[in-house]
Amino acid sequence: MANVDAAPLMPPTHVSLTEKAMYFWGGIVESRARDAWTKAELTVAAALANCQARIEEEEYLIEAEGSITTDIFGKDQINPRAKLVEIYHKRAMALMRTLRMGGSAAGDPADLVKGRTLEGNTRKLAQDEDDPHGLLA
Repeated sequence: MANVDAAPLMPPTHVSLTEKAMYFWGGIVESRARDAWTKAELTVAAALANCQARIEEEEYLIEAEGSITTDIFGKDQINPRAKLVEIYHKRAMALMRTLRMGGSAAGDPADLVKGRTLEGNTRKLAQDEDDPHGLLA
């Protein structure tokens, strides 16, 4: 319960995150119990947040420009941004593997699931305004 009441984890001071990347940061660091993060993993998590923000930005531009563009010779081509999105997706997957997200995790997976479940359930209870027993007060 202390993890839920604690201030949100912030990125390391040596890492810059855009406002959009901060949105992804929250989802990333809440994917595991607060006390399970190491300082090195927080740096990797920040890189993942930046990467996910770049993917979203490029996909927005592709939507605006179209999937097919015209090259300097007037020939249709796949929007070059699509290659960037592919590169960023591969980078994001590599960073997720580094963080042991989305696959088998180091240690006993049952312990990791229990920690995430306990913190998630506590977070839901903390947000429940209809706590008739005042257990979290």
